[in-house]
Amino acid sequence: MFGVMNAKCYVLILIGLMSFACHTQTYAQEGTLIPPIISTSDFENKQSEQDPVNPENLILSEEDLSKIIDIQKQFEKQNKTYKISVNPSENLLRFLHKDELQISEEALYWARLVRDVSTIIDENMTFRDTMIVNPLFMPILFRGDYLPHNLVFYNPDTLKTTTPYERLATPEQLFEDEKRNIELERSAYKYVQNSFPTYFRYSINDLPQEIIKPKTIKRQIDDKILFQVKADTTLNSNPDELPRFIPERRYWTSAFESTIQLSESYVSKNWSGGGNSNLNMLTRQYVMYNYEKDKIKFTNELEIKLNMNAIPSQIDTVHSYLVNDDLFRITSNFGFKAREKWYYTFNFEFKTQLVNNYAPNSEQLRAAFLAPMSINVGPGMKYELNKSDFKTRHRSVTFNVNMQPVTYNFMYSTKSDANMDLGRHNFKLKKGEVAEGENPYENVLHQIGSRAETNLTFNINRNISWTSKMIYFTTYEMVNWDFENTFNLQISRFFSTRINLHVRYNDGVAKSEDFKSYFQFNQLLSFGFNYKW
Repeated sequence: MFGVMNAKCYVLILIGLMSFACHTQTYAQEGTLIPPIISTSDFENKQSEQDPVNPENLILSEEDLSKIIDIQKQFEKQNKTYKISVNPSENLLRFLHKDELQISEEALYWARLVRDVSTIIDENMTFRDTMIVNPLFMPILFRGDYLPHNLVFYNPDTLKTTTPYERLATPEQLFEDEKRNIELERSAYKYVQNSFPTYFRYSINDLPQEIIKPKTIKRQIDDKILFQVKADTTLNSNPDELPRFIPERRYWTSAFESTIQLSESYVSKNWSGGGNSNLNMLTRQYVMYNYEKDKIKFTNELEIKLNMNAIPSQIDTVHSYLVNDDLFRITSNFGFKAREKWYYTFNFEFKTQLVNNYAPNSEQLRAAFLAPMSINVGPGMKYELNKSDFKTRHRSVTFNVNMQPVTYNFMYSTKSDANMDLGRHNFKLKKGEVAEGENPYENVLHQIGSRAETNLTFNINRNISWTSKMIYFTTYEMVNWDFENTFNLQISRFFSTRINLHVRYNDGVAKSEDFKSYFQFNQLLSFGFNYKW
């Protein structure tokens, strides 16, 4: 009985293996590993046709087992076309960088050969961040919406208020092309949903719900160490926080401005309209060097200004030039911050001239270097304002006022002979009789009074600025007031047009033929070189 059963089982197993091998050979694809599995239902059906046998009591002998085809050989036969993955060749690696996930230059070259402009890959594109896929070329996903998204039962345009000016200009719509593409995708989706519903193989409920976290790729550094740390470094306690770069604080700041402007005209002697040749020169050099730390602020300024013009021999037979403006000034202001925008200050100012200035057709000297010179010192209180938060770009205002309730002014002239005109500089007359050939004015002057100084710089825009400076000094017996305004119209980086107006009031000088009024004016319009940093 058991021999008959063994023979039947052997036949059934052999038939099942042969039928499954043929079945898998027909549908197996290259590179797919399909293990041979005996169908339990087929085995039970075949055995039920013969005699009912309990599988638990089924026992095969060694001889029967040796006749069964080796399963491992069957696997190898079925999967003989399967190939093990190999490392990429050099032809593939030359299209990729080794260290960065970026398209190589050779791959970009072949990609640009495509005639379709829309498929050209930009050289800045990488595979590091995002891959953009058009939904039209992805598997169709059923989203569950049957009704169109723009379904309405009334006309929305009837609720809008119209004006007769709407047709004159059509407002520009942002993302119009993107909206058109989205609407095209929706139309294609609706067409497939209504005409070919069998194409939908997935729905939203089939999508995975878990969050896929990206894997961290750690690069192994096998290169040799290029540098060596010789000192201990302080590591940041928070490794996620980026190290901050703290630049070194600069306490000294500087500024410089140079202006050189010329005007020239030549007229021949036989010119029918007459006239004289002329050469005019204006130069201004300004240097600022300031120090600021904590509550200390130290301001230093140097200003040199000179305006000269050539005089024809028909007008002045003695001199060939005339000085219109001459100034050499050094100003220092030391401040200690009292509160916001207010400083306790001590001010120092030194002022003189650089060249000799003579009266027309005369050897009388009006001014020269250190003839005269003035020194002003005194404590005070200073207010500063810096504002740049305007709606107009490049607009800013810098304003300061320094008030000195008590100040000392010292004037001295190195030239005191009779040819020096000291009376025009506020010097006092000598007491008593004056010898012949001696200057009737003293060359030393001491004054104590009050002083106020304001400075304003208003940058209207990037190319137009207004600079104003006002100095008021009084001994409560006389007043000396200077008010200077300069408009600078920057044409380019190196050229500008300047309009300067200088007004002065001095009632300490006695009126004469030259001084018929206490007010003095000096106005200049010029064009030329201007550079500042």
